[in-house]
Amino acid sequence: MNAEEAKRAAEVAKKYRIEPVELTAEDVKDYLRRPQAFALWSHADHYEEFFKTRALGPTVVHRESDSATRSDFEVMGNYLRELPFEEGEDWAFMRCGHAAVGWCEHLSFRVLDENGEVAQVAKYVHGILKKQEEYVVLDEDHWSNLEWEEKQEEIEEELRDVLGRSPTDDEYKKIWATSAWDTQETGGDTYREVREMLAEAGILPEE
Repeated sequence: MNAEEAKRAAEVAKKYRIEPVELTAEDVKDYLRRPQAFALWSHADHYEEFFKTRALGPTVVHRESDSATRSDFEVMGNYLRELPFEEGEDWAFMRCGHAAVGWCEHLSFRVLDENGEVAQVAKYVHGILKKQEEYVVLDEDHWSNLEWEEKQEEIEEELRDVLGRSPTDDEYKKIWATSAWDTQETGGDTYREVREMLAEAGILPEE
């Protein structure tokens, strides 16, 4: 990493509040350990070569993940893409089949460089994983926004289900003016909230 790249990386780390962390010899050993019961089909002819320098990496999201995990997945992807590393070469999200949850994504990354030294990208990935051990999520604002966006999608879907159609523009205005709209909560009972909105707005469908 040259001086310009190092400056850029420092700015990105400050922006995301995720600092790189040095790896110990034990960390390197753990990351390079070949996982059990795993088939890497695209590298089937040279498994050992792959795991000499790269880590499959931890599972960072799967089909049944909660909103906090999905938020972290998005944040770590955004973070790594802003750093001076090449996606697909220095790091990558690797999707694998899973018997219980259908699929999962691993954060695979280069652990050692061509000289056998710890790769720079490994320090940044290690920093991500260390922060995850210390905090509930990588970015609370991102998590909150994600939950709210998903809540709005749930509301929209429930409105269509209850009414049997999409609300008209006039009906939306009435819905947005209700106290039920103002007091909706992420994680709350969306069906009940929608019924309250429609009842308050005077547009509940006939039973």
